Amino acid sequence: MSEENKLSKLIPEHQQFVILYVEYWNGRKAYQEVYPHVMESTARSESSKLLTNPNVKEAVAEVAKTKLMPKEEILSRINSMAQINVQDYTNDFGEIDIPKLKEAGLGYMIKSISDTKFSKRIDLHDQFKALETLAKVHKLFDDKTEITVNINNEKSAEEEINDRLNSIKDRFTQPVNVGENSALTQE
Repeated sequence: MSEENKLSKLIPEHQQFVILYVEYWNGRKAYQEVYPHVMESTARSESSKLLTNPNVKEAVAEVAKTKLMPKEEILSRINSMAQINVQDYTNDFGEIDIPKLKEAGLGYMIKSISDTKFSKRIDLHDQFKALETLAKVHKLFDDKTEITVNINNEKSAEEEINDRLNSIKDRFTQPVNVGENSALTQE
């Protein structure tokens, strides 16, 4: 079903709630905008109930698909943040050249801009954090150990060890030949 069909199954207030919820990702805030007369605690509990309604959940999922950035774009941006060479986007004074950064389509790299006493302070998103995120995506920090189990008719490691131990035990428990040709023959 399309987004409109999922939303159209809902009453107008719930439709508005879904749209606002996807905008804010805050159920209480969305609920209070739809129902401004309710107290904050009521909005919190009612929005929680509303978000468990299957029709509302489906509508939220569909609206979110159209509003959220695709996974590929997210990874592309994180990758850009991890690889940026800030020197490529600085002016002769060592300051970040915002127009040059935006012209390259990298305006999203700017985390914040604030005024200082003598100039503007420009903070970019953390490169290390971007690298860490990419490493997690590629499971470079995955602590899970992969174990391969052979399910053929071959012996397990435990069976192999037991067979070897039994072989050693058999050598020591066999009767010793003390005849003329034996190394244990007394002279």
